Amino acid sequence: VFKGDYNKARSYYQQYYDNAFNINQKFAALWWKAVTYVYENNISESIKILDERSKLASENNAPNYVINGNAFAGLILIENGNLAEGEKYFNNASDFTKSFDMDYATQMIYEIYNDLDNCHLKILKKDFDGAEKDLEVIKAQVETRQVPNEIKYLNLIYGILQYNKGNFGLALDYISKADKESPYTWYWEAISQERAGNTQEAKKIFEKIASSNINSMELAIVRNKALMKL
Repeated sequence: VFKGDYNKARSYYQQYYDNAFNINQKFAALWWKAVTYVYENNISESIKILDERSKLASENNAPNYVINGNAFAGLILIENGNLAEGEKYFNNASDFTKSFDMDYATQMIYEIYNDLDNCHLKILKKDFDGAEKDLEVIKAQVETRQVPNEIKYLNLIYGILQYNKGNFGLALDYISKADKESPYTWYWEAISQERAGNTQEAKKIFEKIASSNINSMELAIVRNKALMKL
């Protein structure tokens, strides 16, 4: 992948899929195949593979793969400016969360993440009032539950809100409390630093993203954007 030979990477993932011993290995193979298309900026093919994975997951009663697949498809689309299609996938994730038979605790996790994704979408649609109203409701739930990853994601979305409102210092305050291991967080920190006038700090983070070799969907979503800043 990091040598830029995406066709060869996909051939390996296809072999992994064809020789899979179980359904989870098939899910993984399709996931990493979709990731290669995001690195390649071939968004339509990445969504097509994620759709295939979600269909397979639905047929095999694997709700987590269906919900996560739709949520990430939505994120990929909105990060590439296609808010209308992204909204459809976020809605799919929410609908599947409600329709699948899951234990209450798991369902609550997905509902909070789905709600935060929809806040992200509202922010990009410039519905700041709507996003802030929804975030206050989610914040009350998250603070009651005290689940670390939910707190981090809440802070990231608050950071994205403040960035889009032009409050770059406040955006950085929130982003500093988000997931520090995620390249997606790194990217929002970098562009916030850039808009705050801290160009050298921003450049360091863009370089960190560009040079990272920890393969992930989060990195694939932001790597090309970071490279364009250098």
